[in-house]
Formats: sequence, structure tokens, C-alpha cells
Amino acid sequence: MSEQLNHHFIPENARVVVLDWDDTVVGSIEAKLRQHVYVANKHFDIILNTDDMKRDWGKPLHQLIEKWYQVPADDETRYQAVFETVISYSSQFLKQPLPGASEVLRALKTSGYPLGVVTGSPRNDVYHDFSATGIPLELFDYFQTSDDSEFHKPDPRVFDPTNRWLDTIDVSPQQVLYMGDSLRDYEAARDAGYHFLGVETGANDLPSFYSAGALSIRAIGDLLKK
Repeated sequence: MSEQLNHHFIPENARVVVLDWDDTVVGSIEAKLRQHVYVANKHFDIILNTDDMKRDWGKPLHQLIEKWYQVPADDETRYQAVFETVISYSSQFLKQPLPGASEVLRALKTSGYPLGVVTGSPRNDVYHDFSATGIPLELFDYFQTSDDSEFHKPDPRVFDPTNRWLDTIDVSPQQVLYMGDSLRDYEAARDAGYHFLGVETGANDLPSFYSAGALSIRAIGDLLKK
């Protein structure tokens, strides 16, 4: 029996669902913080504080590397060395699909919603996630990473490439539901004219979303009928 969607959380006029990736579809924060703590200490003699790191979580990877590894913004050589070292450990600190994520994606697809991803992670890192988690890449009609835009959430211009894709399928921003785990996601989606649904599995919790005026659910799996 196929899974059924709980349409209570999906706006009636929504024709497309676009999702953040980390801590929305796959659990990232715990594994990735452990990865950075390990790499920073082993290779660069830097001791990172996880409480401070959690406050930064959700920013684009290049900003995290510049801050956590003390890389000057204009030092491309050092940045690339740190980046390649961090990525080389990805297979040892694997992300996992959040409970119900695969079922929700398939249910959305079966219900006729084109699916997109807009994430601040680099493309190679997310491709590795698809391989490691078993989530089929072919479920998605659109896929945007930090390599595809110079802008980052909460700047709504991060969705400029997404909007060009929406134009090709005759969908307006007002017909898009964007799902994410942070207030950065919410602010970018709101200012781009998208509907928004928060998930409380990452950067922000229910009180944070509520205070900002954003609807949220505990996790992506709550989009399925119980």
C-alpha cells in the first residue's frame, strides 16, 4: 500500500515542492560537526567548540570553513586545501535519511508534485549523500547547490535559478512550497514569495518558528498520514 500525504500542511494552490537538504531530508548536523571537529584537530591543530559551531550551522560551507579553520577570505589556496581535506572524510561521517523522508518524497512524486532541492552544500557533497543514503536522485526534477548561485539563504536571490526553472514549467513563486529547518530558509522563502513549512530537525525548533510566524512540523515524516 502506498503512503498517503497529510495535505493539511500543503497549501491548496501549491504545485511544486522544493526542499532544503541538510537536516530537512537527511540528518546532517551531528555527523558533520563530528567530522569538522576531527579534521580541524587532526590536520590543522584547531580545537572547535560544538556549541559555537551549532550557532553557525546552516551557513554555506565556504563560510564555515573560513570561520572554523581560520582561512582568510582571499586565500583560495588554503581554502581549497581545507575543503579537500574535509570532503575526503565524508565517507567516515555519513548522513542518514531522516525518518520517513524517502516515503514522503515518493508520496509527493506519486501525487504529481515536481520536486526540487535548494541547498547551501556543494554539489559533490550532495551527490555523495545520494549514494550513501540510497535516496534516488531521479525523484528530483530540479537540483540546486551552492555551486549554482552566488547568493545564500536568507537572501531570496538564492532562488533566482529556481525561478528560472519554474518558468519552464509555468509555475509562479506563489505556487511553491519550500521546506527547511532554519529561519534562514523561512526568510529566504518568504521574501521570494514562496509558501514555507519548517521542520524541527535542525537549526531551529517550534518556538523559534512560531515566534517568526512560520508554520512547522516535527519532521518531514509528519507529511504522511498516520
